[in-house]
Amino acid sequence: MESVTDTFESTLDDARESLTAARARYQALEQTETVPHSIVDALSSFERELEELDDRLDVHGKDVEIAERVSGRIEALSGVLSALTEHQKTVIESDVRRLEKEWELVDSVEDGPSTAAIEQNYAILTKLVETGRHERIASSERIDIDELEAELMAMRHETRARHLDGEYATVLVEHTEELLPEIHEFLSALGDENDDRTSFADGLKLVKQRVEQAKSRDEGAVDDASVAFEGALMLHYTTARSYASHALASALASTIRDTDLSIQANIDECVARGDSSRLLEEIGEALTGEAAQSTAGRVKRLLAEHDGSVMRTAAATEFDIDDLLDHITTLYDDGTITDITIHFEQ
Repeated sequence: MESVTDTFESTLDDARESLTAARARYQALEQTETVPHSIVDALSSFERELEELDDRLDVHGKDVEIAERVSGRIEALSGVLSALTEHQKTVIESDVRRLEKEWELVDSVEDGPSTAAIEQNYAILTKLVETGRHERIASSERIDIDELEAELMAMRHETRARHLDGEYATVLVEHTEELLPEIHEFLSALGDENDDRTSFADGLKLVKQRVEQAKSRDEGAVDDASVAFEGALMLHYTTARSYASHALASALASTIRDTDLSIQANIDECVARGDSSRLLEEIGEALTGEAAQSTAGRVKRLLAEHDGSVMRTAAATEFDIDDLLDHITTLYDDGTITDITIHFEQ
């Protein structure tokens, strides 16, 4: 039979392994996804809790219970960050998919040097998605999906002036209709209590009306087709994000139930509304607990979590750089921080 000490050590080992996995997920999300401040705090708080448990010399049954509770909360944290990672993946894949339809439209009627750079960047995006490197897309300084969409929109407007209205309207309608099934899929996944389901359904109806008008007449068809395509792009963008938020709420609900976290919100109602923000907020409060901590101590732990980087800490928390520098000065004056390194931009 395993001794109390062996059980305690085994529990701590499992907790450290889960915390390492959680930290790796956070590092991938840090610059690409808004992670709630309480979740960032939990990473450093758990490290401190494990260190305090590890320092115990005489281990008793109650210590094992404490270690198991900490391990369970760390498992919940890892589940939250995993859900946020999947949310990021869903959003990015929908953005690249929409960009694909925009690129196909332009490529079908345009050819030349003006499209070469866009084609190259689109190929890079596709490759990153295929190889599962979604965080590289979100944090890339070279490729920005919003900028690519703006370039493609400008090219669509230029293209319209160089092609016969009837021919261009036909192409626009074809690409609009290729987006509609995906929009339907996003909408059908939303709960009945999700307000987006009704509001987006109304917008979808208007897009379909414009498509039918474009098909039924020659004069003015390109106007209807253009409005329909732009409307479909907008709906694809918004419904994909609503779907991603709904999926995130569902994943967070599973994490709460699997790890027995205690929260105040009605979990089923949050899932039905796709209210992932409320669940994230309450999970953060449950993970960090109600133990008070000094601002200076919190700043110290957050700086340690971000390798001493003021810029990364400011980006990940509610502190601005001036506030952080004030706290760092205090920590330096009282001897908590022994040295400060400054990096100049090359």
